[in-house]
Amino acid sequence: MTPEETSDKERRLRKKLEHDAKYNKAVDANAQFINLGYDHDEGVLKDRKTEALLARYVGSGESEQSVTIGIVLGKYNNLDGSLTEESKRSVEKGVGLFKSGRAGTLLMSGRWSFSLPSEPAKTEAQGMEEYAVSLGVPAGHILIEDKSLDTIGNAYYSVEIVDRLQGIKRIILVTTDYHMPRARYIFEKAFGDRYEMRFEEAESSLSPELKADEQARERKALELTQSFFEQAKSTGDFRTMVLRMHPLYATDPSTVPEQVWKAFKEIGIDKESFISKYIKRKEEQH
Repeated sequence: MTPEETSDKERRLRKKLEHDAKYNKAVDANAQFINLGYDHDEGVLKDRKTEALLARYVGSGESEQSVTIGIVLGKYNNLDGSLTEESKRSVEKGVGLFKSGRAGTLLMSGRWSFSLPSEPAKTEAQGMEEYAVSLGVPAGHILIEDKSLDTIGNAYYSVEIVDRLQGIKRIILVTTDYHMPRARYIFEKAFGDRYEMRFEEAESSLSPELKADEQARERKALELTQSFFEQAKSTGDFRTMVLRMHPLYATDPSTVPEQVWKAFKEIGIDKESFISKYIKRKEEQH
């Protein structure tokens, strides 16, 4: 190859490299232009690609707070309507969820325990709502469930409320530490897999001796509950079993199986006296 041919080849190569460089620069500029968009609300240009990634990995228009509800279970009321220390601690845990932005709404669940000798001046839910408001939670962010007489009722009636809310995807259940195993089992049966379930335990205020007694009672109650709902394979099964087989909520006490009455008798609930009380309560409601 002559010197002239070599020089011509080098010149053509330089032109090709220059052309490629201009072409790549134009492609990059066009890509940047396409990815830019004007945000009319904020009055600025935004990188669409970056915004898409943020929406994918961080979320767009939905905060953790807006899609999460905290359900707080009561632990008895005093007969004057005031909260027990156990209930206060659960409310405080729920308030912490709200103030930290982990839950946008709190559902206070509980009428009163059917085991109390007489009805308190306020429901557990009312007392918990008042306490939460006193701790700084706006009343507009608190819902009330005040029909339940036990943990099964807490779950049953909470489902009715949560299912009517728009946009809820996550539930954080709050209750006393020793009560959580049974409450968790019941709420998972009641809600199924339609919501993401999380659990927050409130530390008990009881002495070690009293807490040990409660833990033993809870273990026995959990065993009874598991035998009660072991056949419930869906949320529909759960609801049906509550309305037909649970003495506190059965539409007709005669549909409650004898083996259920036997199990309840072991924890101090006598069939005849309970039905008498049930009928009286129904008459008073009408």
